[in-house]
Amino acid sequence: MEFFASIFAVLALLSSGTVAKSNSGEETNTIDQLYADAVTEGGNIVLYHGGDTPTSQNTLHDTFVKRFPKMNFTAVVDYSKYHNVRIDNQLETDTLVPDVVALQTLQDFTRWAKTGVLLPYKPANFSKIHSSLRDKNGAWLGYSIYQFSFAYNTTALDGLELPATPADLVDPRVPDNGINRMAFLKMSIHYALTHTR
Repeated sequence: MEFFASIFAVLALLSSGTVAKSNSGEETNTIDQLYADAVTEGGNIVLYHGGDTPTSQNTLHDTFVKRFPKMNFTAVVDYSKYHNVRIDNQLETDTLVPDVVALQTLQDFTRWAKTGVLLPYKPANFSKIHSSLRDKNGAWLGYSIYQFSFAYNTTALDGLELPATPADLVDPRVPDNGINRMAFLKMSIHYALTHTR
């Protein structure tokens, strides 16, 4: 339910009325108050969510609709790399569809924040979210963290030193049959090595 609280609090973005905030600028209305306000204002919300299949967020949709039955909630699921281009096009043509966006392409959120197209909003407990997982002004926040791990077949390494870090996995001396070299792993390692130092 914590995820739904975070996502649902964004409904206040749809409100043309006054949003109750604390001294920190964080939301102070309850979920039920936000729900009532959203219903009064039409009860429509569209979520663009990253995912592999159109049905991959059915559980999210069904749980949300069960908790907030007066809402007309539409979840559109597609790869993040397609949603971000779609959103850029909609921003360019002034035809923006989603009210809330949940993508894994975090660089899009920082880019959109810099151009001023995101409406800042700080849900309750926003200040408790680690600073690396949120925009300080409330333009975006991360709600899920995925960790990459690595595995290798020790018998296929032919006496080579065991990989100790993800960077060791791309060492050309390590045979392909000993390492899981999926493209996303290489991309993740490259990103981590070039953007986190």
